[in-house]
Amino acid sequence: MRWRNELDGTLPVAVTTAPVAADASGVPAQCVPGLSGGRPDPNAAALSGYTVVHLHGGLVPASYDGWTENLFAPGQDAVFHYPMDQRAALLWYHDH
Repeated sequence: MRWRNELDGTLPVAVTTAPVAADASGVPAQCVPGLSGGRPDPNAAALSGYTVVHLHGGLVPASYDGWTENLFAPGQDAVFHYPMDQRAALLWYHDH
């Protein structure tokens, strides 16, 4: 299977730096932009659309299983080999 990353431009990502505040029980405050006092990270908005593809339910070699660092850049192809040597199963894929 040949995958091609066709994401274009920057992604609408809002990343904030969490405040050190915690609630009464010591749980860190959730970092919700504009609500918990976190600061927006300006570098996040400049990230391009790298992606990883992951297949669920398939007996595939580890190198084609879509681990976090197995990403490919916009405009880049990735060729994955999914052997057809397993019993019938529900298979689905998605990107990260």
